Amino acid sequence: MRTSVLKFFILLFAVSLSFSPAAHAQKEGKIITVDVLKFQKKIKNKNVQLIDVRTVQEYNEGHLKGATNYNVLDSTLQKNMDKLNKKKPVYVYCRSGVRSMRAAEALKKEGFKVFNMDGGITSWNEKQLPVEK
Repeated sequence: MRTSVLKFFILLFAVSLSFSPAAHAQKEGKIITVDVLKFQKKIKNKNVQLIDVRTVQEYNEGHLKGATNYNVLDSTLQKNMDKLNKKKPVYVYCRSGVRSMRAAEALKKEGFKVFNMDGGITSWNEKQLPVEK
């Protein structure tokens, strides 16, 4: 009897994991927020598109290697969306994560698979990870 009850709860736990927000986010085309260290690992893959959505001035003060600057506060991002490949994931970041979420929503609306860096470059810098100038 105890074994059956234990098996039931293990099965229930496994099923509940399949209904987690992260699992649904992938299936429903939601924006995935990724912590800094996972973000760093993922962008090493050559099959991703990395976009810094801050202003040109902020970008020039320091940005992630390989990042393209499409400012979300003006029309730069909208004007350049057609240059992006919808078959490749898009990784976005800003200073703290607010503007990149705005950009991620616009990209998702256009059919992109989007990942947003949690805490932006501020969190990146706190971890003392490398930036380019």
